Amino acid sequence: MFPNKSATWCQLLAPGHSLRLRFIGGALALTAELSKALTRLPTLTKVRAQAYSADDLQCFAGLPALEHLTLQCCSDSLSSEQLITALKSCRLLRTLHVRGMRPLSEEPPYEFPPVAAASMRACLAGMPQLGSLTLDWVPLDSLAFLSQCDALSHSLTNLCVVDVLPRLPPSELQHVLPLRALRSLILDGVAGEPIDEVVRAALQPRSQVLPELQECSTKYISRAPRV
Repeated sequence: MFPNKSATWCQLLAPGHSLRLRFIGGALALTAELSKALTRLPTLTKVRAQAYSADDLQCFAGLPALEHLTLQCCSDSLSSEQLITALKSCRLLRTLHVRGMRPLSEEPPYEFPPVAAASMRACLAGMPQLGSLTLDWVPLDSLAFLSQCDALSHSLTNLCVVDVLPRLPPSELQHVLPLRALRSLILDGVAGEPIDEVVRAALQPRSQVLPELQECSTKYISRAPRV
């Protein structure tokens, strides 16, 4: 296995070299130079990466075979919205894990602007094979994108949404209900107020609304920001 250093990978991927890798072990600390070099790996299907600027994200427009992606925001100068927007070309993704920046405080005013539901919808609508979606410390203005992407109702089997700031109104949880293929559901720190018991019952295993659901964790689905 090659060391996961940006300079080393840039040398390995320089023009004239011919690597046909399907995945890279460990997390890559992206740079603009490395991101450009990664586009010389059209066979790459699995990547774990840390991004520090918008220039680090250019590779995702040139990885046509990418199926599994874990992407972490590592700088407060890079917004979660920029991460999401950069993934529009990744149409073959089967698993997607996006981790935003954890704020210094969970009390308002909040440091990071929320990702618009329209941006989430525009990104995910082009991923008809997406089976697993994890959003960790990704600020969201709504969960409406879950019910607005028709393909997700058939493809998405695993959903994990953790620590959304600002917390969402409990009514937002209704957007999970159309995801009838869900088998695993984790919702933690999503709503700021107790949710309706009817909705809570629908989010439990073997409910009539989510007939495929086998595992569900909603113990901390609604709570105030932790101090």
